[in-house]
Amino acid sequence: NVPDGLVQASKFTIAQLYFQLEEYANVIAAVDSLLVEQPNRTDLYVLKGTAMYQQKKYKEMIPIIQKAIAIAEEANAFRVESLEKAVRETASKYRVRYDRDTDSITLASLIKLKLQEDLADTRKSSDKYAEIEEAIKSIEADAANLAKGPTRENWWLLLRAAYFELEQMDKVKETLERLVVEWSKKEYWTQLSAFYGQDKQEKEQ
Repeated sequence: NVPDGLVQASKFTIAQLYFQLEEYANVIAAVDSLLVEQPNRTDLYVLKGTAMYQQKKYKEMIPIIQKAIAIAEEANAFRVESLEKAVRETASKYRVRYDRDTDSITLASLIKLKLQEDLADTRKSSDKYAEIEEAIKSIEADAANLAKGPTRENWWLLLRAAYFELEQMDKVKETLERLVVEWSKKEYWTQLSAFYGQDKQEKEQ
């Protein structure tokens, strides 16, 4: 008998070969057969999503890549939970208002904006000034650590590309906000700054 692991590895290799041959329908079929037995393999979802992107099935591709992201982040749940708790406690301490459905990275950005406003209104010589400076550094670190999950840059780039093709510019901006936190590249900052300029978000720009 051939070990199951070897069979699955062979099927995955075949799926990759189909991709190289640009037989995207066969890629998807091969991946789907693997997902029946291995529903938590992020690389399978990413390969399927990439094939769907090549087929220009942008709307159908998005939840596939989001599934890979969700699986990866759920595996890292305890660390994320601790960081999210720290962000919420900071929001409470500095009286930052936010909706219940606000995600923690967005909340961290709101906290930072509030702290920067508080800093501008505080004398540099005061103890409060130093405290706020430290709080800003801390919330920046929390936001960076929240973004540094087990996801990969190319997953987010696939999402950004799909949202762009669908002309969902708010989603493009949201994806760029994630990219600049975890992969701080000049091109992402430039694109995000352009979005903030269009939306007249001068402080963020």
